[in-house]
Amino acid sequence: MFLELQLSSSLFTRIVRNRIKSLPLCLDRDLTDFDGTELTIDRIDIGDATSIQRELEIDPASGSLRPAATQVVWIFSPRNYTSVTVPFLQVRQEVSVQLVKRADLVQNGPAPSPIHKTLTIHPVFNVDLSVDNEVAGESGPLAISYKLAYVDLGPLGNLLSGPMRAEVEQLVSGIELPPAALDLGPLTASLGRSVGAVNAGVACDPGGSLVAMRIDFDVHETPPRLDRGFFEAGPRNSLGGREWAMIADADLITRDAARRVRVGLEGSPKLRLNSGPSASWNAAVPAVDIAADIELVDACPFFVDDLDMDVHLTVRSSLAVPAANLLRTHHHIHGEPSDVGEEIACAVTAALLWPFVGAILVDREDINWGKYLGGIALGPVGVLIAALFVIETKQLSQDISQQLGANCSKQGDEDYECNDPLEMRMELVPSLNSRLDLLAVAGVPEGLVLSGGVSNLPELRVGGLDEVVVKPFEWQVLGQCTGNGTNNFRIGNQASISVFCTPPTDMCRAYVIDDPLHEFSIAIDDVNNEITVTANFRLDYAASPDPYPCRVRIVTNRGVRIVTLAPPSPLESTAAEDLERARIASVATCYFADKFHTPQEEMEWIPDPPPFELGPLLQHWQVVARSLSAGSHVQVVSPIAGTILTARPSAHGIAHMTMLFANEQAVPSLTFAVEDQGDAAIELSAQQVLFERRASLPVGGGLAAMRFEGGVRQRRLLIADEAGESTWLVSSAMPGPMLLSSLTRDRRRESELIVNTGKQVRVEPRDALSKRLKRVFDDGVEPEVIHTPRIGALKETLAVRSGEGSVLYDVSRSEPVELQTFAGRAWFEGTALGGDLLARHDPEAGVVHVYAAVARAFR
Repeated sequence: MFLELQLSSSLFTRIVRNRIKSLPLCLDRDLTDFDGTELTIDRIDIGDATSIQRELEIDPASGSLRPAATQVVWIFSPRNYTSVTVPFLQVRQEVSVQLVKRADLVQNGPAPSPIHKTLTIHPVFNVDLSVDNEVAGESGPLAISYKLAYVDLGPLGNLLSGPMRAEVEQLVSGIELPPAALDLGPLTASLGRSVGAVNAGVACDPGGSLVAMRIDFDVHETPPRLDRGFFEAGPRNSLGGREWAMIADADLITRDAARRVRVGLEGSPKLRLNSGPSASWNAAVPAVDIAADIELVDACPFFVDDLDMDVHLTVRSSLAVPAANLLRTHHHIHGEPSDVGEEIACAVTAALLWPFVGAILVDREDINWGKYLGGIALGPVGVLIAALFVIETKQLSQDISQQLGANCSKQGDEDYECNDPLEMRMELVPSLNSRLDLLAVAGVPEGLVLSGGVSNLPELRVGGLDEVVVKPFEWQVLGQCTGNGTNNFRIGNQASISVFCTPPTDMCRAYVIDDPLHEFSIAIDDVNNEITVTANFRLDYAASPDPYPCRVRIVTNRGVRIVTLAPPSPLESTAAEDLERARIASVATCYFADKFHTPQEEMEWIPDPPPFELGPLLQHWQVVARSLSAGSHVQVVSPIAGTILTARPSAHGIAHMTMLFANEQAVPSLTFAVEDQGDAAIELSAQQVLFERRASLPVGGGLAAMRFEGGVRQRRLLIADEAGESTWLVSSAMPGPMLLSSLTRDRRRESELIVNTGKQVRVEPRDALSKRLKRVFDDGVEPEVIHTPRIGALKETLAVRSGEGSVLYDVSRSEPVELQTFAGRAWFEGTALGGDLLARHDPEAGVVHVYAAVARAFR
């Protein structure tokens, strides 16, 4: 049996071009032109000209291109295992190498340099689709891979010197498309049995108008359909002028249809299967025709006893696409007596036949035949659609949307019709809601052909290198508090360079050049794209009458910069005294004064709001009580709402308490009352952070996931709801969030739960939480809402909510311990923290509010 996915050349090349654009093409290389000019590769631009072709190679004698066949394909059948040598499918991509003068890089510093020369070349890649195993006849996942075949320099080849040509070919050889594996798990799930590829190949037609991927499986039941002709004569065009087409083997459809019908008929207690069912493919309609001889038990009332009846049953299920993404399955059910004597006794009608045959077509009063046929036809489509995004990305989603509804109705005594809307999404990062639209269905002798177009598959944006900000060398107080009253504050001379990029552009590397005395040390914060340069003032450098500057080379995938920092100056005595006073003041900030807590103490809110407000404010309290007795507890009392939290100590006598108050719930103070502590003193410390609302982002339906990603300069907020997923750039320095991507995804499975950790909102499998639940509740008891917040140093937590309140358990001990009881909504519900940013879900308004820290205080 075989499956074949065909893509138009324009669709295939767009996908591969986006795949190449997504590579981090950071080439840190210098060249020398034929006139001696020193050049640097600033960036590589992926052009719009991408084409496919049958394999060509460069003739070493003439330098011209000639047809070739160097791909060895192994083909297995039950009687043979042979190999054929056939042409590769090749992708030819336009690439422009942008060169700048090295002298210009030094002169322009953080500013971009003009392009001095552009070299336009065309690397050519061999594309291979094969079965990822080493044992003949063993099925396995598919592997799609790319390998550079040659570089077509075109007219440029005659203008480059030999060394220059070698340099260009060497740098292009660094463009590597990683291979990817394609699992057939979705097809296994669709057909209800294990499926793996045995033979596989990819080829194009002679005219280069389409690319076809064909796989064989179950070759013990049918001969393999992958052969030499597929590669040399080429696949037959089934696109019908559309962008994609899927050919599902007629044997695949009929065998599985017969198997499913047999299961349904044999499961009916009022029916006996005498022979069949048999299924045949009708390409002209297209339809599956099924026939069976059955015995209807007690079918006809006749005098005293009910009579059984032998019936020849025929079912024709035809497929059509009356509108885009709507699959119509029409079922015509007909029966006639097998015995003329029984025909006299009782006439066979659809009304009589339905109570018996309905067992195979009805599931919970919904006609489910469309799912049978749809699952067979569209399951393979979903599998090979997956090939599209292994072409583009390294990952394969196991959740390809194949949503088939059960929208069926009776059209007459013998006719029933199902109209099932389809969604076939492609998660082609970072495209926006890419979708394969089903537009037509047809039959060919080989099987069923589904075809259509693609919606919203844009060209991948490449971002850009926006700005490089330089702070020169300066004497300053360096270091920080290191905890427990310790610190590493010191006086030093540092410079900094900040690189700002628009994703997916990013900094690849940075290093000091032209530093013979090794005077300068460099540290790189890859998350925030910040470079720190420290002057060491080595003896040879400090004694030099003319110290040299510091030059830092910065390489991104969209440009190169050489930043020159003026030589650092020695520290003057007056400045040294001022810096020492500042260092001592910094050390003082690390001193922690123990606060011995009385049985009841009021703690005031300290941070003042900013002089002007951009949005509503949010109070964030973090309070830690130490040295608590094992049987004690802390009650947190609000002057507005009364007792809002009761906290009990961990095994180490510590209670971590967090509270959030928004808008009118903000409090001027909180009271902390310690019960059952005795005379033992405790420590109480707090951090108060005032957040200011900066933006509100839409959420469609229930929140499924929310988390911050990236560093300070490139902070991103991911929000997933029932309909899809969006990613926003929310760096605090920006005037407002910027939408980076938006993807439509399937809804979460019933086997998953949405949990809150305080750091993020995420989806977790129910099975992963079952162990924690069993430690708190008896089997079969499941709370209304479950969370796994991160609290202090606790390894495992479980929070459950029933009604308005929540209870937090420490489940990392041998026995679960109830640690905190919240009177209302716990702080971690619908909340995510990321650096100085906080996101909170407002389900009533249907938005996520994004806050930025504007003031803080420590106690």
